[in-house]
Amino acid sequence: MDEKIALFCREFKENFGFDSRFMIFEAKVISQKRTQYVEVITTEGHFCAVMKKFYKLYFDNVPVLKMKIKVLPYQELSRKFGIGNAGVSPLYKSASNRSEQVSQIIIGELFDVLEISPDEEWYRIRLHIDGYIGWVNRNPVKLLTQKEVKSYQKSNKVEITKKFVDIHSEPDKKSAVLRGVFLGAELPVTNKKKDWIEVRLPDSVKGWMNSKSCREVDTRAERSKDILKYAEMLYGVPYVWGGRSPFGIDCSAMMQLVYKMCGYRIPRDSNMQAALGIELGKNFNDYKMGDLLFFGNEDGKVTHVAIYTGKDMDFIHASGFVKTNSLNKKSGRFDERLGNMFFGARRIINI
Repeated sequence: MDEKIALFCREFKENFGFDSRFMIFEAKVISQKRTQYVEVITTEGHFCAVMKKFYKLYFDNVPVLKMKIKVLPYQELSRKFGIGNAGVSPLYKSASNRSEQVSQIIIGELFDVLEISPDEEWYRIRLHIDGYIGWVNRNPVKLLTQKEVKSYQKSNKVEITKKFVDIHSEPDKKSAVLRGVFLGAELPVTNKKKDWIEVRLPDSVKGWMNSKSCREVDTRAERSKDILKYAEMLYGVPYVWGGRSPFGIDCSAMMQLVYKMCGYRIPRDSNMQAALGIELGKNFNDYKMGDLLFFGNEDGKVTHVAIYTGKDMDFIHASGFVKTNSLNKKSGRFDERLGNMFFGARRIINI
């Protein structure tokens, strides 16, 4: 009976297609001393939709065990928010450094805390920037109260515009380096002195960086003409599954970062990006610089994305490392494999 219930729980999740990137549904048989029960863990926003289906199917099929339901985030958590405190922090599929890296947290990015592991070494979190869910070790992040989050959100911030920037202890490039930050990171401003800007790091430590390394955050700014500038800035960055920084980046995170630098927020993954904007088909004569090119497998699933350069069927993408390839068969940069996988393009911004 245990195996039957466990199988039912797995099939239920598979059949209803719950996307583990953005929601949680876990159901398993728990044995404690002489008692057994089915434990269901789900996220608050999905509770009704999940449990209506699960209740009906469960009690129609295997109503032999009691059910205990845990809804995340746990109400008893004293700090329900957090922020990235290191330049970049891995976000794992499970609470282990050996687990798959599903994404990353960039310094200054906020998240919701959904639960804390029993040993308090790991936090299951949901990123504010794109809704991604995963586990992060406690060391590179800092937990916040709701009051601290609101204060942080209201603060005047600068956005890093260089590939790599060191935060110094003093307005002097020879002073100690406190933290390394990267393209796209945002930090609150606390002071200015000549060519230097003082910023407050998430752990409240203050440091200095050159004013030419950043710009004021303006959510109304639109810089679509700079899209190739930021894409080319990432040339040579190695491909890393789940990576979101110039230390290592995957194809869709590259698009997310480049578009962010141009004033547009887009989803984290290529299959979600492929649902945006206007469909353009496969004719390169209809494309403009900045359009997104999509590639996929025989099942019709989008698995890769690139930015069109606007000329000679060339595109910039992360594959092995960030580089330019082409779908022009006469080009020395022609990529035959991607040519066979090409699905077409979509326009998110009209440059």
